[in-house]
Amino acid sequence: MPALSNKPKPLSPAEVALAYEAAQKVVEVHRHISKFARVGMTLAQIDAEAARVMQSIGVASCFIRYKQGRVPPFPSHTCLSLNDCVVHGHVGYPTNDAALKPGDLFKLDVGVFHRGWVGDAAWSYSVGEPSAGNRRLMQCGKAALARGLKKLQPGAMWIEWAREVQGCVEKEYGYKCVRGLGGHGIGLKQLHGPPFVSNVAPSFDGEWREAYQRIAPGTLVAVEPMIAVGTGTHLARGNGWPQVSADGSMTVHYEADVLITENGPRDLTEGMTDLPDVIG
Repeated sequence: MPALSNKPKPLSPAEVALAYEAAQKVVEVHRHISKFARVGMTLAQIDAEAARVMQSIGVASCFIRYKQGRVPPFPSHTCLSLNDCVVHGHVGYPTNDAALKPGDLFKLDVGVFHRGWVGDAAWSYSVGEPSAGNRRLMQCGKAALARGLKKLQPGAMWIEWAREVQGCVEKEYGYKCVRGLGGHGIGLKQLHGPPFVSNVAPSFDGEWREAYQRIAPGTLVAVEPMIAVGTGTHLARGNGWPQVSADGSMTVHYEADVLITENGPRDLTEGMTDLPDVIG
């Protein structure tokens, strides 16, 4: 029988409230930036405004100066990823004066500390009216996230999330989930922790050790479909942070914070689905 995921310490009602507040602070930043950002605005301007909003609502970025492996500390308050860059774009990439252009797909990932608790969620925006292809890609990303969330039931296996997301993306829409990138545990003073939540089923034994573990109530995760039009392979660019589609095709990224309760998944970032698809 599949093993239960490492059973987390039960959260008190006060802790659940704080985790929810952290997630909602992220939603608040997204709401503001979706109204603020416009054609011609640079990534530096958008990041500076996001930092200003975070300060005004009493939270701090958990991305700025984040260190992982041998890459330099992350240089921005938010992740700002354009077009083929699916995640971890930042001020200075692809250029120091990179600005929003009509037709761009702009992925904004916001992570905050709120009284020690982490909120972390992403949304994909079209700069101006999207092409038919970009609109369909965005629809795919939102559908994959919504359908995957329903599979995060207590006692289910993590692979059920991946099968649902991958089936939606690759079988129904004909796009590709970006392999090797996925969701993660979050919590008190923890931006990235176990479990890793892949968006694709493992192709060999041992590729994803949590795949057949059962989901324990009390688990807090950030789940995030990352999708490219033509490839499931990604490459590092610039200083090693930006991850781009290997074939240069368009990408989207959607992310939600979820608490697994005894009664099912609770989307702590509720309200993200009301964000606009089009900005600028």
